[in-house]
Amino acid sequence: MMRKSLLGVFAFFISFTPFAQAKLIHFGSSLETVRVSYGGPTIFRFPSEVRTISQASLFDIKPANAEDPDYSVLSVTPRFTKGSSQVVFILSNGGTVRVKIIIAEMGSANAHAIYDFQDQENLLAEGMKQPNGPSISATDLMKAMIRDDFVSGYKYRKLSSTKSRMGQIVVSLIRIYEGDQFNGYVFTAKNIHKKKSYKIDVRRLFVGRPNLAVLSQVDNPVLKPGKSEGSETVIRIVTKATALYSDVVLPVSVHSDKGAQ
Repeated sequence: MMRKSLLGVFAFFISFTPFAQAKLIHFGSSLETVRVSYGGPTIFRFPSEVRTISQASLFDIKPANAEDPDYSVLSVTPRFTKGSSQVVFILSNGGTVRVKIIIAEMGSANAHAIYDFQDQENLLAEGMKQPNGPSISATDLMKAMIRDDFVSGYKYRKLSSTKSRMGQIVVSLIRIYEGDQFNGYVFTAKNIHKKKSYKIDVRRLFVGRPNLAVLSQVDNPVLKPGKSEGSETVIRIVTKATALYSDVVLPVSVHSDKGAQ
């Protein structure tokens, strides 16, 4: 019987975009995920006024400017120190925005002060107008990550000291691509066990709940014992822009070489 384990990659690796910067969320039929800090308001900006809001009991939601109310710009303040809720915003233009709002600690680097919600149907047209150039597909981003290319419109960072150890596997986050529609994360995974081999099954990889992973790829799914050739591999993951690398979970199991001739 093959013994299985889960390898988690944790949030202490590196800080994200500064808290005060707005985060662009392209909404459609799927559920989006955002984080808001406890202890103060977070601004949600929509393309039209919000008519109704449901399932929002964990939050105090009101126009950001009480003196001149604009229901397309809302202030969202958590009522509790932790928790999450799937909130539905119905817009005056007929659009529906479904958002899983997670309450984060005060000053959390994973939360943004402002979220701009834009209709996904207008994504391509908007991208063509932006100075950063048109949006690229998830497949194009993955290809660029494999080649270690820069991508127009994406923030690109190389990292050097972002290691985490889980059992006999050492995982390092080495590159980050951050964009309006997708994020890209490049990890290395190294087996340091002297005798056992491990297998990474990216088909079962997930990023948060709901799963925000779009594409994943691994150069070599089987990690040979440490100090031997094939003990290390590269893993690349394309996620929706609201995902965090701290939510990545890699399914890892002990691998048997029997019958592999």
